[in-house]
Amino acid sequence: MPIQIDISGHLPSVGYNLEMMRERMVTLAEMVRGEWINHAMQTLGSSSADYIAGIQPVKVDGDWCHIHLVGELPNNIENGMAPYDMKPGMLAGPNAKRTKKGIKYNVIPFRHGTPGSTGKRVGSPMPSTGLTPKGNKKSMIYNAARKLKVSTEKSTGGTAWGGRTGDFNGYGMRTQLPIKKGRPGAYAWKTSPYANMYKVAKTYDKATQHQYTTFRRVSENSDSNSWWHPGIKPRKLVQHVHSYITDIIKRII
Repeated sequence: MPIQIDISGHLPSVGYNLEMMRERMVTLAEMVRGEWINHAMQTLGSSSADYIAGIQPVKVDGDWCHIHLVGELPNNIENGMAPYDMKPGMLAGPNAKRTKKGIKYNVIPFRHGTPGSTGKRVGSPMPSTGLTPKGNKKSMIYNAARKLKVSTEKSTGGTAWGGRTGDFNGYGMRTQLPIKKGRPGAYAWKTSPYANMYKVAKTYDKATQHQYTTFRRVSENSDSNSWWHPGIKPRKLVQHVHSYITDIIKRII
């Protein structure tokens, strides 16, 4: 999806510096790109980083400036995406394996953020499940997870697994309803999304951090109504950008 700015046919024929006009056109295009990025940061949540990565630098081609949005995910965020069954893609992934009976499966990790976390890539924060005697929020899930024996990555590869949580009496389980033109029937979760959570130590250049992760298996035997993506509602951020361009042009002409 491109945004284009064209100055051809709009210039006086006498006494006009075309090169200066092109420089101003590029400046305008850079302003538009900056507004596009800023609007994405303010409007989108965890998907903002992926969307912004798809907004390409300004490209100048004669009397035209182009700003393209590239990538499947950014364009799906912009234009929307219909619901779809995620199982075929997951079972075709590079980490898919087969059981001794030949059944294809894959293990999918889910990262969980600590309560109150706001990072774009740390997973949804663990929910508050009650209040302390002083009225402060508390999370039985985080309290249990942070006390776990740490799982560590081995220098030779793989992970030395530590402790894991219980199922929290099914906390957070829910039934997902049919989706129009998507999941054909209802699907009830089999366990809490926080059950069997691990505390994993990740070592970086200057520090070791803890991540909280659960794992779920998808296979060829999974319920046909499970592992459906609900689709993406179109965000249409480009409409805002077009309005921004139009307003600027009206004020400078």
